[in-house]
Amino acid sequence: LGVNHQTAPVELREKVAFAPEAVPAALGDLLARPGVREAVLLSTCNRTEIYCSVDTGAEAAPADWLARHHALGVDQLQHYLY
Repeated sequence: LGVNHQTAPVELREKVAFAPEAVPAALGDLLARPGVREAVLLSTCNRTEIYCSVDTGAEAAPADWLARHHALGVDQLQHYLY
């Protein structure tokens, strides 16, 4: 899942961006979520993407985590995700 310059306004992209030094801790936090098996996080000035392997029933975990990690409601983010 992700957001990019085609799906989300710059204000939202800035909110969900990760500084390079924050990525290791963020990945550790995501991988600690129940049902998340593997994850890769890509964040640039124009996009943030999460590639994840999750257990059946945990499909919403990455989007929920992304919203909570950046103090957003899932409803604020969901419309812009691909």
